[in-house]
Amino acid sequence: NDISCANVIQFPDKPDNKSTNNKKKGRKSEVYPFQLDDAKKIIEYFENNKMWLQYFLFIFSWNTARRIGDTLNLTWEHLYNPVTGTLRDDILEIVEDKTDKLANPRINSASKSAIERYIKETGVDVTANNYHEYVFKQLAGTHKGNVITSDGWRKALKKAANEVGITYNIGTHSTRKSFGMISRMIHPNDYDSMELLQTIYNHSDANTTKHYIGLTKQKVDQYYDDMGVFFDNYITGEKE
Repeated sequence: NDISCANVIQFPDKPDNKSTNNKKKGRKSEVYPFQLDDAKKIIEYFENNKMWLQYFLFIFSWNTARRIGDTLNLTWEHLYNPVTGTLRDDILEIVEDKTDKLANPRINSASKSAIERYIKETGVDVTANNYHEYVFKQLAGTHKGNVITSDGWRKALKKAANEVGITYNIGTHSTRKSFGMISRMIHPNDYDSMELLQTIYNHSDANTTKHYIGLTKQKVDQYYDDMGVFFDNYITGEKE
């Protein structure tokens, strides 16, 4: 069914004093999911600057919900069947670096479109070396031919965020978190959603998932706000 995300997805507002480079030593620095309008701005920024690797990586990492290290380890064989030369429906099974757990996420329509757009715009030969080349190799610059590093991706993402005016803190986990937050929003009546997201993320428990996607913080903030309203009405106010 066609879902009007603008009417369904409501993210909590972020304080204006949070910048994309606000992490300071010794201070907690929360990384947030992307607001929908900001995600569109990031994609347009990469398109307008013909940064097709970053364009591809942004969309793909969002839609597969993997950690950046596991994503950057992918070869074209993980995405294509070497026998048929066609895109797979699921990523060839990988072992996650952090958890040692197996994962083979779905290659959904958005991921497939991004793959096809990337190949069309760059002319990359996915059949090279029998599909064993890494997917996210840099196409230009002093590091041409090398896989982009997680730090290189973080810097590119933060630069794009600064350029388009994003003020809340983002990082390489922002796309992964966006998957979970939006999944909750577009499946509001699915009582299995948290359990399913826990499985997708390969988290050890649901509480970890809630905290990871920002749901716990959202509810904690609501408790504070509700207490403020109650206090104003019944403690310092005139309501009985």
